[in-house]
Order: sequence, then C-alpha cells, then structure tokens
Amino acid sequence: METSTTRETASATAKPSSIPGLGAIGMFMDSLKVRRMGMGLGRIAEFHRQDVDAVLQANREMYEGLRALRERRNALVTEELTQARELFKSLMNPMAFAQGPVLAQKSVERAMRGWSELVQLDACVRVRAWRVLQERLQARLEKMPEPVQATDAS
Repeated sequence: METSTTRETASATAKPSSIPGLGAIGMFMDSLKVRRMGMGLGRIAEFHRQDVDAVLQANREMYEGLRALRERRNALVTEELTQARELFKSLMNPMAFAQGPVLAQKSVERAMRGWSELVQLDACVRVRAWRVLQERLQARLEKMPEPVQATDAS
C-alpha cells in the first residue's frame, strides 16, 4: 500500500508537460560527444534549424523557377500554335504555297530558339537552388569548431 502512495505522490509532483527521460537524454548527450566538440544542444539545434531553412529556401527557389519555366513554355507553345494556324491559313493561297518551306523553316528556327531559352531558364533555376545549399554548407563549415585534441590522463 505504501508503494502505491509513493508512486501517486511522485506522479503528482512531476511536471505534466515534460516527457519522462528527455532531460536525462539531454544530459547524457551533453556529457558525451557534444561537450567534446565544444557545442551544446542548443547550438546543434540551431545548426539543424538553419539547415532546414536552407533546404526550404532552395525548395522555394526551385518551385518559383519551375513555375516561371512552365509559364514561359506555355507562352511559347501558344505563340507557335498561333503561327502554325496562320501558316495553314496562308497555304490556302496558291501564291503563299510557294513560300511554305521558307515559313516552315522559320517556324522550326523559332521553336529551336524557344527550346534553347527553356533549357537556359531551367539551368538558371537549378543553379540558384544549388547556390542556396552551397552557401549554407559553406556557412556551416566556417562555424564548425576545431576538433579538440584528446589529452592523456596519465
């Protein structure tokens, strides 16, 4: 009977919002590798938060860039379809029929320029997103503490 009273008293004095053992885990990590690296848990958590922020920013860059790429592609396709419609209308005229190959060649050249523009835009999007991640990696490497040399206890 005394043990159940002791357990009830212990559970009543414990903080209801704390997770059992979490403080012990933090102290354990502090006592192991974390202290030897010269970093506390707060600093490690801040590093990880900054890493996640960099990944989110790179994701936003990719999303916005791909959205712009899609819009430009749609504009190019619409423009080319309009040009093709005009070409087919002009082919009904016998005089314009002779110019058909020249107009088709110009259409292919426009399509190739559009394709080249889309490829360049895609490359720029990827470079911007990669640059965000590279900058975060560089910042992290600059803030990393120097490894602490092991000292002999003898």
